[in-house]
Amino acid sequence: FQAEDGIRDYKVTGVQTCALPISNIGLSATSIAENAGASAVVGVLTTSDPDAGSSFTYALVTGDGGDDNTAFDISGDKLIAKSSFDFESKSSYKIRVRSTDNGGLSVENLFTITVTDVNETPTNIGLSATSIAENAGASAVVGVLRSEEHTSELQSPCNLVCRLLLEKK
Repeated sequence: FQAEDGIRDYKVTGVQTCALPISNIGLSATSIAENAGASAVVGVLTTSDPDAGSSFTYALVTGDGGDDNTAFDISGDKLIAKSSFDFESKSSYKIRVRSTDNGGLSVENLFTITVTDVNETPTNIGLSATSIAENAGASAVVGVLRSEEHTSELQSPCNLVCRLLLEKK
């Protein structure tokens, strides 16, 4: 290609294309139910890139906001839990993800992954007494039934107490 400006001739000897920067990483879900298990998929990563046809690789990277990266893996475009999470122990995780396109350009985003509480089966069921005196009468207490259940409100085991009553028929 040649052009003239009336004074000089210009000749373009080559054209260099410039890649446009990638701008954002998305995650299809940012919460996972407690007890979902190791290898549970949290969500799918996506990247915004104005260059058509780009492919991306994802990695957890160190830096501000990547405090909990070790609790996760990335497989392809999927964010995966390394272990089963427990809401009562830790209810959120902070991670830092880098997306790199096939042209070598990259962007990093921070995500907070929330662990949702699920209703868990009570444990440690017990009865304080297993017998009652003969002719104890109506409404006599047989014993106290106890069970432990983890609740999100208390963040610790909560005793559920029931009184077993003898009913006269």
